[in-house]
Amino acid sequence: MSNLEAAAYLERQPAQEVQLEQLLHAPQAYMNMRVKFRCVFVEHGELYDPIHTQYSSESFINVVAWDDDARIWEPAVRAKPVASMYLAKERAASTGFGDLRKYQLVDITGEVSSAFRKVPWVNIHTIERVSDAGHFSDDSVYHIEQAQLLAADNARDLAETQYVAALDDDLPTNGRILVGDLRARNLMAAGRAGEAAAILERALRAADPDEGASPIGEKDHAALHYQLARAKNDLAAKEAGDQARKDLFAHAVQNAKAAIRRDPTQGDYYATLGIAHAGLGEFDQARQQCALAIRMQPNNAETRWYLGRILDQQGQHDEAIEALKKAIDLTPKDARMHAAIANAYLHRGQKNGDKGGADVGTAMREYDIAIRLKPNDAELLHASGQAMEAAIAAKAEIQVGTAKQAATPQMAIDRYTAAAAANPNHLATHLALAKAYQSSGNNEGAAKHLQAAVEIDPKDVGRLTEVGKFLEGMERRDEALAVFERAAKIDGKNADLQYHIGHLALQTGDGAKAEKALEKAIDLKPRHFAALCDLAEVNLAAGDPKAAKKRVSVASDAAQTPADRERVTALKAKVDEALANR
Repeated sequence: MSNLEAAAYLERQPAQEVQLEQLLHAPQAYMNMRVKFRCVFVEHGELYDPIHTQYSSESFINVVAWDDDARIWEPAVRAKPVASMYLAKERAASTGFGDLRKYQLVDITGEVSSAFRKVPWVNIHTIERVSDAGHFSDDSVYHIEQAQLLAADNARDLAETQYVAALDDDLPTNGRILVGDLRARNLMAAGRAGEAAAILERALRAADPDEGASPIGEKDHAALHYQLARAKNDLAAKEAGDQARKDLFAHAVQNAKAAIRRDPTQGDYYATLGIAHAGLGEFDQARQQCALAIRMQPNNAETRWYLGRILDQQGQHDEAIEALKKAIDLTPKDARMHAAIANAYLHRGQKNGDKGGADVGTAMREYDIAIRLKPNDAELLHASGQAMEAAIAAKAEIQVGTAKQAATPQMAIDRYTAAAAANPNHLATHLALAKAYQSSGNNEGAAKHLQAAVEIDPKDVGRLTEVGKFLEGMERRDEALAVFERAAKIDGKNADLQYHIGHLALQTGDGAKAEKALEKAIDLKPRHFAALCDLAEVNLAAGDPKAAKKRVSVASDAAQTPADRERVTALKAKVDEALANR
């Protein structure tokens, strides 16, 4: 068979669909094969090597392109396009090559004719523009590049503006997904996890079309699930509603597992899964996942930070402190590490009662280190106020300048006041100041900060819920009930609010009100675990164990944590006893 006959025969063969990245990685594997791939057109180039290849400027047009998944907003990526593809001049007119513009998506079919210098030299048979696919532009690439630079400098709001400007362009689907991922990461770093989660959920819907293949690769797909798991974990940590918090952690578990299924090589994915398990009280699973992450990334301080926090939550404070010491050795100027080990020392000190004074003092020193690293961080200042209250309870001495002295209530108030100055909208700080002032007999000061807590955003149901729970904890049940009812008027379809109203009514002996609110909570959310359990208690108190049994059965299916399952077991025993005594 002549060369001409061989070429004609090859062009009649079906093309194997590949990624351009695959050709670049192993060109020899595709030698003399007909392939088809999608890429981003750049320009008509001038790279020819007629000595070592068949391609000359007299007979061929040099086609330059980027892989369709290339992050072309990165200068280093843009500087390395694929420039070893050639279209015979006699084919150019029929392909519409002259009408192609920079950044347009094209499908190329051709033959890998050589792997000289470990590069795929492609003889193009057809080059077709992908219609209605969207494309990058010089403007959108500029905006993304600037956003990345601003994000690296922690100018988060300015970076967000640039990402939004880039997304106003008609980007291709895969590009829009990848830029959305970058934008979500920036929002996460800015503490805007809710907005990040919404962006990531949209990106995942686009990445999982009803028909056809995903527009992004497995690793990018995995990264979206991982970032969404992180966002859900962050939202859960700040969620006031017990059931809503569990749901967020449960979603985080699902997304972290999805990330691991798609890319099991990333240690951070296992650590994030561990944090979600810990949030659900599943500490053994949490530790197992973090241990895997550390084995994969032994020098990753953040993974040890995750593990230390999980161990601390599990009550294994000695092991937590050792894990966090290693994290601090790896990143001694990371305030988060010092804050975490301060927590571990504090919890160990509280566990040891009168003998824990030294640990509480160490916790205060670590908090002070963290505050020196981040002096205007309201969260750190607030946490140090909590530690100071623990020092007072333990009758511990703390370092003040060059001397030690006993901790006093005013020292805690001073820390909380500094936190409120750093962030006047820090809800937990106003609640802590209200409690501190009430304890000292300053009811006017307590009322001032409770009012401030409510007025931070009088229509923010989450904040009102937290204030209500705080008042309930202070046994100011009438005030708590009023706050929950105020919130329910704003959001009448919030199952957690109805649960809290019913729970308080049950505590105060108003069975009818409790039943009405709890029934509404379950109507809004049929598997609301806490509402189901409380309603079973109401049914038992009303002498209706059959109704209670139905509620417990549903609650058993809705139980997510060991504590949930313990409560279900206790309720089943009550129901069985009531049925036996009928």
